Amino acid sequence: MATTFQIHTGLMGWAWGGASAARAEGARFASVGGEGNEMPFYHESILLDEVVEYLEPTEGKLLVDGTLGGGGHTEALLRGGAWVKGIDRDVEARNYASERLEHFGDRFEAVAGRFSEMEQ
Repeated sequence: MATTFQIHTGLMGWAWGGASAARAEGARFASVGGEGNEMPFYHESILLDEVVEYLEPTEGKLLVDGTLGGGGHTEALLRGGAWVKGIDRDVEARNYASERLEHFGDRFEAVAGRFSEMEQ
């Protein structure tokens, strides 16, 4: 059985801004938005250490990230050895995270969906 998690805080995890703002913050960014509407975006993972400590990723453990976003939490869990299925309804977020995490091979899978529609 997989462990499912979702992060809720008063902080905004996603932020839109110019590439210089993303570079200044040291955050990961990519160009998204479709033809003629290119817009760099970056994602800052919040409570990252706490999530990793709580979920204790280990080799072979399957976790489900119900709010994949930019993949920051998922990347930390993959580094701990876990297998992660990341769910997000935003195709651009899934594409970005898939590219960012491709070096983890088949230990990561991006899945189209919504956290609110996951079965209990």
